[in-house]
Amino acid sequence: MILDLRYHERFLVYGQYELVPSVTPDLPVDPELTRLAEAARQHTKGIGHWVVTDQSGKERGIFGPLPG
Repeated sequence: MILDLRYHERFLVYGQYELVPSVTPDLPVDPELTRLAEAARQHTKGIGHWVVTDQSGKERGIFGPLPG
């Protein structure tokens, strides 16, 4: 991994069971986590819901906001 580092990547930072190349001694920002955080900020009531059904398929509970 060290030999595969690009010139500007001076660090290998441990995160989530792997070493990640970085230009600083901190983990780089994950763009997917940034996108999810922005979606959560924009939709404070949530962006989905769970529906629980019994064996016959009848709804027994809905958790989270209803789409609408």
